[in-house]
Amino acid sequence: MRWWRNAVLLFVSVVVSLALAEVGLRLFSTKYAALQAHAANDNSTVAYRALPGGLLTLRPEASFRHQTACTKIEGISVNGDGFRDRPWPRAKDGPRIAVMGDSFVEALRVADGEHVAAILARLTGIRVLNAGIGGYSTVTELFAYRRLVRPLNPDVIVLFVYPGNDVRGNSCRLDPSRRLCGEVRERAILYRDGGAKVAPAPRLADEGPGGDTAMTRLKGVLRKNLVLYQAFHDLKIVTQGAINQLRGYVPPRWHLYLNRPSPDWAEAWRITEDALKTLKGEVEADGARLALVAVPEHFTTSREWRSEMMFGAASAVPDDFDPALPSRRLAAVAKRIGVPLLDLRPALLAYRDANDLSYPYFSFTCDGHWNPLTHYLAGHATAAFLAQQGMLGEVQRDLADLMSARRDAFAAKPKDILGAPAYGQIFEGGIYAGGASLR
Repeated sequence: MRWWRNAVLLFVSVVVSLALAEVGLRLFSTKYAALQAHAANDNSTVAYRALPGGLLTLRPEASFRHQTACTKIEGISVNGDGFRDRPWPRAKDGPRIAVMGDSFVEALRVADGEHVAAILARLTGIRVLNAGIGGYSTVTELFAYRRLVRPLNPDVIVLFVYPGNDVRGNSCRLDPSRRLCGEVRERAILYRDGGAKVAPAPRLADEGPGGDTAMTRLKGVLRKNLVLYQAFHDLKIVTQGAINQLRGYVPPRWHLYLNRPSPDWAEAWRITEDALKTLKGEVEADGARLALVAVPEHFTTSREWRSEMMFGAASAVPDDFDPALPSRRLAAVAKRIGVPLLDLRPALLAYRDANDLSYPYFSFTCDGHWNPLTHYLAGHATAAFLAQQGMLGEVQRDLADLMSARRDAFAAKPKDILGAPAYGQIFEGGIYAGGASLR
């Protein structure tokens, strides 16, 4: 029975070692101790409602709290239509801009008044309808426009496209559990309309509402109670990244950035183009105009993007891995279908270099979504872009003012835009809790 005693001794040794490591991290690692303490006090209340046909909105007439590993936002206001905005009156009292997109527009990581739709409204003086919902893809936006946005009679639709997961989510083949997606059959593109008897689309933690499984509950318990959880998670990603780099393995999530697209990804781009072309036709038939804004993935604006991919996303970085590729492809799509597009990445890179901006640049240390600095810059860039395209109606006379405001925004220092407390929380290791000054 010596093997049994040895097994018991090994088990006890492992448990004691883990206990000592847990104590050590709590005593000597302020980073991991702070993350665990923050996770232990997670009191998020965000809830969604499912609509017929595969659409989702936030639960109407609510005020939510939302928390990630490094953000905590109180008082997220939801209107009666289920969107993060003020009430939407049906009677039209002037021009309207509808801003559509996924979790970047929904913006649960920043406070009311700090997100791009609110900033765009302040700059233009036009009613801006924030119709962003986490997890929406381009195909979902097409159906959301038809059912949820069209009845509000907007004059301009600004669709923020996040190629990081929109292109994959548009394809039933690449994301087969989607309720709203497209597929190519005999050269024709057919859309699953949400009525198919399939499971709801799985959602990542940063994409919107997620499923409640035994594994997610277990991870939640461990995250809240063990400092070791985050340390082991980091170690796992670093180890996987090193192994994948040696193997030359790029996980499917990142094939979007490879200059050798597979037939499945080529089909996904074809579906994306068709969805945008269809949306443009319907918007223009309704007497409105469509504009696109390309949302860059967080690592694509980092100086250390290669190491972030290897050791933050556990992916190899082969020679044909191009962080600018999705934006270029989306720009080519927009040109073919005749829709104006604003690519935010060049302006953000220029701002980063002009201000020697450090990690996490335009997102958060634990989360790839925009921080309030980026919402501020994106709002100014979008307002100026719409004015340049002649899309602001009577406000068009203020083109010079909006261009000047854009120049001033991109010339301002990050700490001046955010204020010292918010800057410290985002760039110096704190938990962001809202309250950026935004000049």
